[in-house]
Amino acid sequence: MTLQELIDALAVCDSRTRVPLGFGYPHSYRGCYDELAFEPVRDTTVGAMLAAARAAMGATYQGYKGGSYTMQPYTEVWIAEHGHTGEGIGLVLLAYMTGDARVWQSYDERIYGGPPYHGGAGACESQ
Repeated sequence: MTLQELIDALAVCDSRTRVPLGFGYPHSYRGCYDELAFEPVRDTTVGAMLAAARAAMGATYQGYKGGSYTMQPYTEVWIAEHGHTGEGIGLVLLAYMTGDARVWQSYDERIYGGPPYHGGAGACESQ
């Protein structure tokens, strides 16, 4: 997931929604310095996560071993403690965090212009 996709997905959610285990505190990702990571955060809100993501857009962070990296809309996003590798943020994880399936719908509508294709009747039936 890219930083812009993350922002777009969070923007459809109620900003007051409590998130038991979310993210905040953006920084350069240890696994690839030009990518973005967020620290895991307990007891936060969708609004706080969205604010952290928006604050990271265009921000410049120092890489773990040096260098300056500016975060762009197409920058990949991760959850990781500073100085460590972690897990990529994706639509499934984000839907679980927020409890809001609309994060999935926002992606499908933006990319495909409508709801996802699920194969229709009999698509997976054996012949």
